[in-house]
Amino acid sequence: DNLAGKAHFWLGYLQLSSDKGDYGIAHWKQSISYEPTNSAAWFNLGRAQLKQQDYQSALDSFNKAEQNAFDSYLVPLFKAEAEAKLNLNQEARLSFQHALEMAPERWATHFGYARFLHSIKNYQEAAKVVKTALTIDPDFENSTSSGCEYYAEKMNRQDYLFIHNLITA
Repeated sequence: DNLAGKAHFWLGYLQLSSDKGDYGIAHWKQSISYEPTNSAAWFNLGRAQLKQQDYQSALDSFNKAEQNAFDSYLVPLFKAEAEAKLNLNQEARLSFQHALEMAPERWATHFGYARFLHSIKNYQEAAKVVKTALTIDPDFENSTSSGCEYYAEKMNRQDYLFIHNLITA
């Protein structure tokens, strides 16, 4: 019944958010078995698979989240990370750009894209993306909802400073 599906959803979320076990993959799959169109479960399954470096499975899960009308910038942002790890650079670029279009006020979209551009040695474009991000209020990420059900990863200010220094040096 759907109550069991919700229980698996929450157990998966607890494992994913605390970096425990298989990051909740078994629970996400159980949750999806009860509700195959649960886009939040597909998204979180993709996040867990990404943490396990199972990039193709993560990409498949993010695609399912998109197919089920999960309207959040986080889906293309995480999808782009999986695509980049699979060396699908054109697809990754498009996904990062889509995330930026959906949420231009978010640091995560800018710095994810800048990291990607830097990794493919497009330093000038990476620096341009970072300069745009530097105009965004750094407290915005911590003080607003990401718009994604149950998503809770904090903005890492040290990561921000590292990327800023790396790209603008």
